[in-house]
Amino acid sequence: MAAAQPDYDERFRIFDASPLASVPRETPYISQTSYDDGVTWDDPHPSTAEHAHHAAADAEWKGRRSETTTAGVVTVQVVAGYLVRFTPAD
Repeated sequence: MAAAQPDYDERFRIFDASPLASVPRETPYISQTSYDDGVTWDDPHPSTAEHAHHAAADAEWKGRRSETTTAGVVTVQVVAGYLVRFTPAD
């Protein structure tokens, strides 16, 4: 029996409806990873709004947690179970 095909239309709908859809892709962000459900975070790494946007859309599409605050901070749970936080760079 063939595996079910992913619903890419749904993924694109989620991507287009994201709160980050209007943020320019090149906007600087900082990413951090937490392996203990947000208790501690690793050292910050440079990133962009594009990375945050894709991570949030993928998390929602795959039924994982994804939160975006009014300040633009994005926290997502990746498939491996850990969290990644994207914060707008100053």
